[in-house]
Amino acid sequence: MTAVAAEQAGAYAAAKGKQAAQRAGRSAARARIPTGNRQYQGIILAEYLTAILLVTFGPLASGGSPAAKAKNSPSPYDVNDMKQLVAISAVYFILALLSSGKRGRYAAWFGGLMLLAIGVSKTGQGHLSAVVNVIGTQPGDAVSQAGDSAAEAV
Repeated sequence: MTAVAAEQAGAYAAAKGKQAAQRAGRSAARARIPTGNRQYQGIILAEYLTAILLVTFGPLASGGSPAAKAKNSPSPYDVNDMKQLVAISAVYFILALLSSGKRGRYAAWFGGLMLLAIGVSKTGQGHLSAVVNVIGTQPGDAVSQAGDSAAEAV
């Protein structure tokens, strides 16, 4: 009789465990993780891409950083440019994480402030004006400037 009672107790425990697991599964399926408002993630992404483009194309447009020019390096970039790119990526990644919560607006404003600081820094180095000159150059202007400089050389 004890073997039968043990089997019944085991079956009873298994049935109760199954019911508990099913209840927990149903409640876990209905649970919703709050994700917050994500309307600022696009803004932060645009700020990030603009900052990366400024830092990346600044040395290209201006002919290289002073340290790269001093080394006669074929690359226009310096170690500080790479450090700046890594720091920008880390800050904007954290801002993107913060943007999905209640503080998305503040994260977007801080990202804009970072972008403004990067723009001022690149303006002081002469990179921003070089980028604007490269973007603003018309295809015909480059050909006419090359023709003018060739005519002056003769």
